[in-house]
Amino acid sequence: MSRRVGHRHLNGALSYAQILKAQSWLVEQKYRTGLKTDVLLTVEHQHPVFTAGRRLRNQTEEKKRIEQHHAQYYEVQRGGQVTFHGPGQLVGYPILDLRHFDLTARCYVHTLEKLLIRLCQQYGIEAATSDNVGVWVENERKIAAIGVHIAHHMTCHGFALNCTTDLAWYDLIVPCGITDKGVTSVAEELRRRALVGKTADPQAGAEAATPPSLAEPHQADVDAVLPTAVHAFAAEFDCEVAPLQAVDPQLDDRLSIFLDNA
Repeated sequence: MSRRVGHRHLNGALSYAQILKAQSWLVEQKYRTGLKTDVLLTVEHQHPVFTAGRRLRNQTEEKKRIEQHHAQYYEVQRGGQVTFHGPGQLVGYPILDLRHFDLTARCYVHTLEKLLIRLCQQYGIEAATSDNVGVWVENERKIAAIGVHIAHHMTCHGFALNCTTDLAWYDLIVPCGITDKGVTSVAEELRRRALVGKTADPQAGAEAATPPSLAEPHQADVDAVLPTAVHAFAAEFDCEVAPLQAVDPQLDDRLSIFLDNA
């Protein structure tokens, strides 16, 4: 394992616009300066935001409607349609040169799916892919979304895993344009599993009804899930993931300066 990826967990108080600019800046560094360092940005967006993929443009009325609910709305370059980012959700933005990983665009998306499935398995959740993009539970409830942009082997945008997300936000949209499916989260699936356990054995205590990997659903928050997510990323991309400050201190410092001025 010779590949190293620098990981930077961003301050969730940063605006979506700042983080979007940071992704573009990192990709530009790879194009213009020949930057070799691959980066994984993660964040829990503190302000609710809806993003529309490149299929949707000039949705003025939709933007107004979303903003009436005190959320932001952005049209971006990733694939897919409309999705949500906000509190309780772990979002990953890999800025990678796919040639460093010997991956095609299709294989890259498949690897993202596998890392999310691996991550869910750590919490006793049997997740899988389906005919629809993303990762699903029982082929009915989407637990993680994937939307990427790839140009000249360089990636941006990425994945979003619902950890303790308030799923009511999804009532404002048709997530990813899929009308006959629902959404879920790690915490919601743990609650479901606990309820099934109690129903199957009413005499069993609460401890017996919960998955052994987590004692309580609230322990599925982003801070708790993040280390497992980083480990899953390293396993599926066959790389070492270390703090960006350790992998490329100069880039880490420059990124901090860029974010301060974005």
